[in-house]
Amino acid sequence: MVSDLALKVTIPIDTTWRPGEGARQPKLVFYVQPRGGLTGHLAKAAALKPGYSVPVLIDGPYGGVQGRPLYTYDYNLVIACGAGAGLSLPFVMESLLRSAWNQRTENKKPGTKIQVVMATRDSRLAQWYEEALVEYLEENGVDMVPDNLDISIYQTGMQEPKSDNATKDPESSDEKLNGNSQVVRRLPINVFSGRPDIRTVVRDAANQSGLSVGIAACGPREILKIVQDEAAAAQLRIMSSKSSASEVYLHSEVFS
Repeated sequence: MVSDLALKVTIPIDTTWRPGEGARQPKLVFYVQPRGGLTGHLAKAAALKPGYSVPVLIDGPYGGVQGRPLYTYDYNLVIACGAGAGLSLPFVMESLLRSAWNQRTENKKPGTKIQVVMATRDSRLAQWYEEALVEYLEENGVDMVPDNLDISIYQTGMQEPKSDNATKDPESSDEKLNGNSQVVRRLPINVFSGRPDIRTVVRDAANQSGLSVGIAACGPREILKIVQDEAAAAQLRIMSSKSSASEVYLHSEVFS
């Protein structure tokens, strides 16, 4: 798939798979913003010839969330800045599928609450993000969106609120884009102007009494430092038997 917003590259990862064997073919999916050079060449080829195929060599291994999967925690917080926005997609997609499965099997166990907070200068990120998730829902036959999902996208390139504390409250009328929160179609995506208060977001998530909290963050070092400091403070509170989450896990990735 290719658009002005992103080039979607799909790579089968099991060459022994054959149609009709029951399971869906496993694959890797990359979302690439077309620019110059190789990405621009691939985007032009895909636009002219849908389904365009080229050999790909993948070197690894690569990292990821270690130990327990993030969905095994009661509450998930995913923080992504700039190009790190792609980190959140797999967590959201997995949450959508698990919630749909629970509904179909009448599983009464409440799903993991997942909160996604993104900051970007790209005003079109919300559109791309929504398109990627809608396409994923359609591909997997999911026709519902769970109420345990909350996505906030902060457009930092727009004029920020004058109040220093405005971004601490997502319901603040000064913070909402053009005075009103934009909810993208049927997905719980809210778009705000200004910068999120990352410190407060992490602290609030880690202070939920009795819950296990899994945090994943991707962004520049200064943002990760804030997240790491708050996660460490939460773990100290747990060790001191103070009222807070029962467990806090952090996975962080820096990008340059």
